[in-house]
Amino acid sequence: MIEAVLFFAVVIFLLAFGCIVFFGAPYVPAKLPAVRAALDNLYTLQSSDLLLDLGSGDGRVIREAARRGARAVGFELNPILVAIGKIVCRRQPNATNTVANIWTKAFPDQTTIVYVFCVSRDTKRLVDKIQKEATRLGRPIYVLSFAIELDAPLLRRDSLHFLYEIQPLHFEKHKV
Repeated sequence: MIEAVLFFAVVIFLLAFGCIVFFGAPYVPAKLPAVRAALDNLYTLQSSDLLLDLGSGDGRVIREAARRGARAVGFELNPILVAIGKIVCRRQPNATNTVANIWTKAFPDQTTIVYVFCVSRDTKRLVDKIQKEATRLGRPIYVLSFAIELDAPLLRRDSLHFLYEIQPLHFEKHKV
């Protein structure tokens, strides 16, 4: 009996972590010193900011953003990591980690900055998604990308992060 329970626990664990690579980047825990340096030097969070972490894992980045006074939301596919994130974020009322597919879920309307770690195969799709959301919201969205360059206007960079500003698409109204 215990072998069957252990077997199913291992299968669930492997599915939760292994299948994610088909939808995006694998789980790689953020290095807090690098995140802190990026938030100190590239984009200083304000209390008016809402940081959205796409692929938030265990919530390290959203916890750091909340500690700095911003509101923070994490989208993560892996329910095990979301559960861990909810536990460790319980003392941070401004940090929320939720199960969500970044490709199908709309960004919160107050989003000002997006934190991402993605695989190179998804960079164009990611920029398209963020630009679609910037257009829907009617304003630019800043993007802090860990280790991966995006095809977007670069504002600044440090050794591990790139800061971009993605503008909404503006459609001209035609006179009829």
